[in-house]
Amino acid sequence: MPGAAFAVDDGLTIVAWNSAAERALGQETSAVLGLPCYEAIHAVDSSGRPCYESCPLARQTPPLGWAHSRALKARWRGGAPVYVDCFLMRCSSPSSEMRSLGFVTPLGVADAKDHLRVLSALEAVHSLATPSTDAMHQLQAVVSALPEAAGAEAAELVLLDPETGAPHALLRWTGGVPEKSLFDAWPSAAELALLASSRRDGLIVFPPAGGTERAEAQWRWALTLPVSGGGQFLGILTLLSTRNRFAVGPAARTLFSVEGPLSLFLRRALLDAPGAAESVSLNGRRGRPSVEFHCFGQFRVMRGGQELHPRRFKRRKSLDLLKILVARRGRPIHREALVELLWPDADLDDASNNLRVVLHDLRHALEPDLQPTQSGSLIRGQRDLVYLERSDTSWIDVEEFERLARQFEECSREGRIDAALQAGRHALALYRGEYLEDEPYTDWCTLERERLREAYVSLAQQMVVLLERDGEVAEAIQTCRMVLAADALREGTHRHLMGLLWQAGRKGEALRQYHLCRELLVRELDVVPDEETESLYQAILGQSGNGRGQSRNLAQVGEPGTSDRRSRPAGIA
Repeated sequence: MPGAAFAVDDGLTIVAWNSAAERALGQETSAVLGLPCYEAIHAVDSSGRPCYESCPLARQTPPLGWAHSRALKARWRGGAPVYVDCFLMRCSSPSSEMRSLGFVTPLGVADAKDHLRVLSALEAVHSLATPSTDAMHQLQAVVSALPEAAGAEAAELVLLDPETGAPHALLRWTGGVPEKSLFDAWPSAAELALLASSRRDGLIVFPPAGGTERAEAQWRWALTLPVSGGGQFLGILTLLSTRNRFAVGPAARTLFSVEGPLSLFLRRALLDAPGAAESVSLNGRRGRPSVEFHCFGQFRVMRGGQELHPRRFKRRKSLDLLKILVARRGRPIHREALVELLWPDADLDDASNNLRVVLHDLRHALEPDLQPTQSGSLIRGQRDLVYLERSDTSWIDVEEFERLARQFEECSREGRIDAALQAGRHALALYRGEYLEDEPYTDWCTLERERLREAYVSLAQQMVVLLERDGEVAEAIQTCRMVLAADALREGTHRHLMGLLWQAGRKGEALRQYHLCRELLVRELDVVPDEETESLYQAILGQSGNGRGQSRNLAQVGEPGTSDRRSRPAGIA
């Protein structure tokens, strides 16, 4: 096992200490076995207190599956004290021995490597949030992505029947390693289900057997995590490695990070009522959701059809936290990342306490009837991760916009123009302003704002083309104006609007649109309209009458998105 690692029993007595811990922490194994871990490591928290005073393990014996990460200060490789990441997790082995494993890494290394692993895993599992008719294909994609994210060679997901607990599906990925060499000596799905059912919610670590149990097997380490949902045992997720020096700590972090979203997906896929998907209407709702989050324009929260006034949130940071969680749309975020976003300059311990207070305030603002012992159904926490629970009781306008945009594209490809236009109109109506426009200077939402603006403009431009072909010229003109309201420098859209106005017999407006386009391009970009725009202008200018009823191919001279060149400087004819 690479990296400084140790194991303690329920009394915090060290029962294992690896060679990397000897080198990094300056203590021989023989000298520390039987000592309390805090006497061997001599670490302090950010307030200078001995680590055991605030250690969760010292206060109580946590359940299986518990994991905790915190920053401590300790001597490293005989030098001056440095901040280290102390990651503790409670797990068991097949022999039922319960242990708490600890992994100590300098904070810079932990941040750069472990957090990147977790982010990679979360990106893989985020695909489960996208509706699909092929759930098994989605799950296989996640299983295939996990080994690389966790530094393992293989992954396995056993799906269990919610009623009987019996295995009914098996998904595996082994990369370039032959499956036979990895799984020949691995417990069968039924054996694994029996073992995991007794450790529900607890991580099971299969360590190297020293050439006894698995002398013929090629795998050396396995981490198995039961996945539960809705009070039922739904699956078993496993990572396997062929290396003796397998990085167990980062791999465990990866498993814990994906377990929440995977549990949510399996709960929906295996426990939801049959036929539920067919009952979804065009706007994606089964009746009105209890909570609605509106991110286009000013951020708004609706509960039971009534808007929650910002004063309902006792602290401004509660609303800021909610925006972050809604923006992630169910993807978990580490508590340390939240602390960095909300209190970038604060002391780590103080900021962590602030986060607990803000989480409590947020949960009660959204669910005022919560009892003191209840954690809430919307804002969830799982070990060091926090996320917004995604279910049919909550609705986010951005998700609805993207779903309708996909429906528009699908109907367009299939030639179902009326259905495409209906979906497109619903989607465009949701875009009531820029994404979180009340956060104009907040870095974490800038890229998403740009992406959604581009998606909105692209959809509107496609709608213009369909509306024109369907003879809805007046609506096509209005939709062109919507595009230009979002991005006034789209020369192709200016040109298309000129053509549509001319076709509608509004020659004067078409000419004014050209002059507006030219003024904007010269003022903002120091360029003049391109040749296509000039040619259309000359055609409109030289046409006698108002142009109504002209037989012209407007798609060629004015289709949005074409010829948006900015190559000719102003003043060059």
